[in-house]
Amino acid sequence: MIRKTITDDGVQVYWDSAKAPRSVVRKSFRAAGFDSLVPLFDPVECLKRVAHDIVEVAGLKVRGQPIEPKQLRRDVVGVTAVREIKGAKRNDYRNLFSIGCTGTNAEDFEVRFFDVDPVEAPDIAKNLQATEQAAKSLWSGHKDWMPAQDITSAIRGLLFRLHGTMLKKSGGVYFLPEEHLQTFEKVVSPIEQSESELCVTTCSFDIQANQRMFDRLLAALEAEILEQTSKMNEDIANMSDKSKKMRRNGIERRLSDICRWTDKVEYYEKLMGTTMPKLREAIDTAQYAIGVHGLVSMGANS
Repeated sequence: MIRKTITDDGVQVYWDSAKAPRSVVRKSFRAAGFDSLVPLFDPVECLKRVAHDIVEVAGLKVRGQPIEPKQLRRDVVGVTAVREIKGAKRNDYRNLFSIGCTGTNAEDFEVRFFDVDPVEAPDIAKNLQATEQAAKSLWSGHKDWMPAQDITSAIRGLLFRLHGTMLKKSGGVYFLPEEHLQTFEKVVSPIEQSESELCVTTCSFDIQANQRMFDRLLAALEAEILEQTSKMNEDIANMSDKSKKMRRNGIERRLSDICRWTDKVEYYEKLMGTTMPKLREAIDTAQYAIGVHGLVSMGANS
């Protein structure tokens, strides 16, 4: 991990994401008690990556005719590679091959071809046994490595769990309170030290002495809390318009969000030495909306 230290008040975090060994990621997050943040293995997404590789190896790509692996029925763990041929009035779609898994345990699935079109994918049809063996090897490789987007999802979740916030709406740059840096490094460093090319950079600074960063952090917090409370208010308003009841677990989940936002605002008010009445008002408004709709729903259920 690259560290650029100026002072020790807050930390700016960004990283170049990359795939990483799934076992290392799981072990690292689990050891710190954050295993729930690691995305679960998705066999369908893994199959899509296998299908992409097969398309490349089999030379099935044609300029201007994109091939997209699409999931089969929900009750089947499989995908179909579909070629799109654009026409003047309508597009034509052709299934090249279908590949899927058999078995009951995602970790021990057997990969095989379900169907191959001998016209659209002649080389695969002629060398089906060898191609299926290659598909099994590709599956094993993709299964053992967590894709970069899942690594990013896990790191983002970790930052938010450690009172971090997003400094850029598009993502990529985050703020983390200095007091949580050691925990963050404890989780991320083993992944960086593995075979992964993941590279995380942290830059410490003094919030109070850096007015530009102070303003940027405050604006980021406002954007985060106001967007989330606004979305909650809209959801509740839609439920009211449609006369939909709020279930008990829905009330509990929303109140849990209220507590999380309140804790975050209180934390940053203390950290930054300021008050955030605008955010407190937004949270109070959302909490009031939950209370009103929740009472109506509970009254209707009684």
